[in-house]
Amino acid sequence: MIRYIGNKGWEKYPSSTIQECISYLSDLELISLDTETQGFEPHTKKLLLLQIGDKETQFVINCLEVDIYPLKNVLESKLILIHNAKFDWRFLYHNGIDIKNIYDTFLGEVILHTGYNTSEPDKDFYIDTSLKGVTKKYCDVELDKSVRGDIHKGLTEEVIEYSANDIVYLEDIRKAQLIEINKWDLGKVIDLENKVVRVFALMEYTGISFAKSKINEVIDELNIIYLDLIKKLDSIIVEETNSRKELRKYTRVQYDAFQEVRDTIINWSSSKQKVKILNICGIDVNSVADKILQENKSKHKLIPLFIEYSKFSKLRNSFGEALLDFVNPITGKIHASIWQILVTGRISMSKPNLQQIPSHSALGRKIKSCFTSREGYKLVSADYSGMELRIIAELSQDPLWVNAFKEDKDLHSILCVETFGIPLDKVKDPFPPKPDISYRFLQKTLNFGLSYGMSKFKFSDTAQIAVNEADRIIKRFFSKVPLVDKFLTMLGKTGVKFGYIRTDLHYKRIRFFPQLDKDNFKTIGEVERASKNSIPQGINANTTKQALIDLQDIIDKNNYPVFILLTIHDEIVTECREDFVDTWRPILEDTMIKAAQVVIKTIPVKVDSVISDYWTD
Repeated sequence: MIRYIGNKGWEKYPSSTIQECISYLSDLELISLDTETQGFEPHTKKLLLLQIGDKETQFVINCLEVDIYPLKNVLESKLILIHNAKFDWRFLYHNGIDIKNIYDTFLGEVILHTGYNTSEPDKDFYIDTSLKGVTKKYCDVELDKSVRGDIHKGLTEEVIEYSANDIVYLEDIRKAQLIEINKWDLGKVIDLENKVVRVFALMEYTGISFAKSKINEVIDELNIIYLDLIKKLDSIIVEETNSRKELRKYTRVQYDAFQEVRDTIINWSSSKQKVKILNICGIDVNSVADKILQENKSKHKLIPLFIEYSKFSKLRNSFGEALLDFVNPITGKIHASIWQILVTGRISMSKPNLQQIPSHSALGRKIKSCFTSREGYKLVSADYSGMELRIIAELSQDPLWVNAFKEDKDLHSILCVETFGIPLDKVKDPFPPKPDISYRFLQKTLNFGLSYGMSKFKFSDTAQIAVNEADRIIKRFFSKVPLVDKFLTMLGKTGVKFGYIRTDLHYKRIRFFPQLDKDNFKTIGEVERASKNSIPQGINANTTKQALIDLQDIIDKNNYPVFILLTIHDEIVTECREDFVDTWRPILEDTMIKAAQVVIKTIPVKVDSVISDYWTD
């Protein structure tokens, strides 16, 4: 039964009141909930309808006419079933309702199919995680979405029925999902994700302050780098005209957008032109996709610059003036969007993707400095140190790795001595085949790359050495850490044997490999590499999410003047009232360490923190 709460009555649906709604909900153990809104952002768009109830009775509340705040107590004290809770939570929170106990049927479906394609219906191994998809799968009901969006034209009986139907089947979907979740022993993962979704929603809602005045410095630096790359590319073309006459048609002086004189008329952002230039230079390619460029990197000096130009263009387009487009006109902050579960359990960000800001570089630091604390507050950031390598040490128990961490030594330097047979004081010396990098840097590449299944061919390209020499170095490396070799080999074989792999024995998150074909050598190799990658990244993701849950719980219970703003890979960024930072900093560090110790029990966990007026490394 659908019951409508608003000023106007509808012939088809009985009118009701908020108090009648509260009375009905109070007797329920589970409350199903959904919303209809003006848009995607609660600071600038309104909540139009709130649908709550169960499979028997659905209350559709006109939020433009009725105050929903009286529902606060009942909604905050019950288990709420929502599909894609992060969206609805932010709008409810904006209206004074903070739902803490959530079961998200969208997250449930993603957890059950992590590793499958959940975003591109026209591609292989697609799983439909939409409400329409899971309703059809578990309830064999085809939800009618034909009136979606019609609410913006005005409220009708069809819109009311459409909205109410979005909550009718949530209980049955949850019940069916839990059978599968219990079958796969994923109870701790669904619990983790259902708790952390509120933290992510609050992070999106809170946002982070942005200093518009600082962005001009970033834009200027980006433009300088951009012009320098253009000049380098142009100079190579001019040089090549001595032997390739076909290039002369491109060498005409012109002014660019910055009124700088250029020696060519080539648009280096044009993939078509770049392919043509490479063909003229004797490189037979039909694309300048990164994979193609990487494969041909050593064949012409233009190609490494193309790779650099492509990476830089993405950076310039994302973190120059474009950042201003994401500043909310009401809050003055940037509210990045979070995708909660990637294939390893990690998150991704968009609008903007703050994870793509270069770390530990001058330009990256300048971009980060635009993200600031509010007046009277400081940013307190904490970062797990060498987390994924500590995970490998914990699970492999290789003596060399374990002792390096227990004795608080630099793992990369210790392994560098063993791999390359050089004294400790020489590890920062240039690597002869590629003098712009050090032995230690190359060792660091090995430590992370081999942990993720890097091939001898990839290492050969990185180090600019012959493949057989790369193979020799890799074998020597693994001879020094045989238990790491055994552990990683075991992970690869496990993924191939079962067609999935679990992150750890505590959370037991699963990544499935639907592409696996045991008769296909290529897919076997892909699964082996992905299996090695999934464990350190997956455990790291679980750990960081647990830390976020624990930190928010501490903030809520103690009413601390602290807000969690961001999580970037291994880092958690909080905003703390200035007079509380000395109290909060050790709480932040200690909570993160304890979250990691759920899985990492024998290796010391290290967290580095910093207090600043702006986001910094």
